[in-house]
Amino acid sequence: MARKIRSRYKITGNLTTISPIHIGGVGGNADTDMALAVNGEGKFYLPATSLAGALRAYMATLNSKITNKIWGFQEKEGDNGHASFVIVEDAVINSAIVEIRDGVAIDRYSGTAAEGMKFDRAILPKGVTIPISLTLERDAQLSDSEWQECQNAFAQLITALEEGEIYLGGAKSRGLGRVKLYDTRIIEEDLLSPAGILDILNNQQKPVNWGKIYASGQNCQNKLNITIKWKPEGAVMVKSEGDGMAVDILPLVSGKGGSLTFVIPGSSLKGVWRSQAERIIRTVCNHSLTSDVGFSQQVTLELIKTLFGAPAELDENQNQLGYLSCLAVDDCFANIPMTSHQWASITDATSDSSLRNCLNNMGLKDTQLGYHVGIDRWTGSAAEGFLYTTLEPFGVNWENIEISLNLQRLKQYEKLENERLKKENLPPKNSYLPTLALFLLVLRDFMESKIPIGFGVNRGMGAIQVEEVKINGKGIDNDDLKALSQKPLTSFYDLDNNLLTNLNSHWQSWLNGGK
Repeated sequence: MARKIRSRYKITGNLTTISPIHIGGVGGNADTDMALAVNGEGKFYLPATSLAGALRAYMATLNSKITNKIWGFQEKEGDNGHASFVIVEDAVINSAIVEIRDGVAIDRYSGTAAEGMKFDRAILPKGVTIPISLTLERDAQLSDSEWQECQNAFAQLITALEEGEIYLGGAKSRGLGRVKLYDTRIIEEDLLSPAGILDILNNQQKPVNWGKIYASGQNCQNKLNITIKWKPEGAVMVKSEGDGMAVDILPLVSGKGGSLTFVIPGSSLKGVWRSQAERIIRTVCNHSLTSDVGFSQQVTLELIKTLFGAPAELDENQNQLGYLSCLAVDDCFANIPMTSHQWASITDATSDSSLRNCLNNMGLKDTQLGYHVGIDRWTGSAAEGFLYTTLEPFGVNWENIEISLNLQRLKQYEKLENERLKKENLPPKNSYLPTLALFLLVLRDFMESKIPIGFGVNRGMGAIQVEEVKINGKGIDNDDLKALSQKPLTSFYDLDNNLLTNLNSHWQSWLNGGK
């Protein structure tokens, strides 16, 4: 028997990628390890299952009861449950431009690529448009007050999309998948009255404005958004996998609004911060590394796994254990737009003089070609095959670095860990504030120019200077944490004294008994 639907809302709009995006597909590709999803027409698309999963997961962090009522549920035992009242359509992506991003996991003992951890993935660049269509149906059995709750929750979800709070696809915490909803149009269709049916047939449905429920701060995710204003002190770049005719090592470039520019991927930034956080934990906890420790054990340190994430694994009861990262870092782009033709002229330049002319024409007068050579330790001369060149981008202005720290997820991890300890008759731990303290210690080191970024950091490149840090808290219910949002920081010691005292107390407590 079909269920009775009283009315429905149809929501349409255009998702625009604020950062590059990877929507993985099934099947292989000769050009990359992780290919993009392709529909039956051979076009890139966002599967409805992927979009629905991301939207449901976001709503569940705010109100699980309303989530089940809207999106449906099925109990493991019994027949209780119902299908979703949300209809999500596949979305064809209006882009034919594909970039290949290389990734590698670093072995903590050797400092080289971990075995079997070198990979690449196909991505679509920043600025791609994805038209979407959603339908929310009203169950005729819902009372007016219940329906109002569902409306409010769904309006909150749509506004979160409009504010760029929801990430889609893979590598969401490493610079990919951030989207914003534009051109939102919401119409209501009345299915129980003749007048409503005629309006639908005549395409005269009335538009709906749900307001800015999410923007008002009600029931939003508990998180910190951090904006870092910085500038390079020398050449800063991430190495591209490809090379040029006259240059051996080129900076990585990525699409941005129809043009190209230099980019520091979020994965690169997150990697150097994770490395510093691990260094801190190994130092204060006296954890040494040996060559026989596998990669998965190297990256599952306490606090590190909750802050930066850890790979999934199975426990003795075959329950999957894994940690989604609480820290998300967006790609950081340079303010140097260039066309694909201009970049091709650099990669195809066959001499130093032609390369110099191309750089000057693009306004990159300070960018230079660096010559490097490895020295043979026996002869004292150039080692055979170790002469190479690097295109080093000096004098480049960069966008701010954008970071998001999900405090709500940190609290959930602490709760789950204490439930596990309780089953084992062990005392509970406080990991929420110590993890926050660890993040702020890494941020302090970054603000004090102790963490270089990008390629060649052991050879004079990658030095930066942080000018200002702004922290914006959302859904914060802790008075000490609210102090983080009071003013921009130019030094770590601009933080509120009460907050520093509280964090230091919990950090010391964790060191004494939480290792």
